[in-house]
Amino acid sequence: MGQEKPIFLSIGGLSFLENKDLLALIRNAPFYPDFIELNLSCLNLIGHSIVAYDPDEIKQHLNLLTITLDIMKKDGKDISCGVKLPPISLIRGLGKLAKY
Repeated sequence: MGQEKPIFLSIGGLSFLENKDLLALIRNAPFYPDFIELNLSCLNLIGHSIVAYDPDEIKQHLNLLTITLDIMKKDGKDISCGVKLPPISLIRGLGKLAKY
């Protein structure tokens, strides 16, 4: 048999609560992906600004991702992750974001 290919999973819920639910589904799945990407740059949020334009909301999502990954690590699976941000962010939030 050939070598197993890594599984990359990108999620981008329409709200913090949806991302929380998606991460819970991943955490409780029978197997874990090798990499999780949390997409905070989605432009398809009707009536909402892009999450990545609000440093405080980014921090909330990063805390959630950290907690989820810590739980998975305790279960014996150390998973890599990334956060997708838009190529152009609002200048006023960049300094605050860099501190996270």
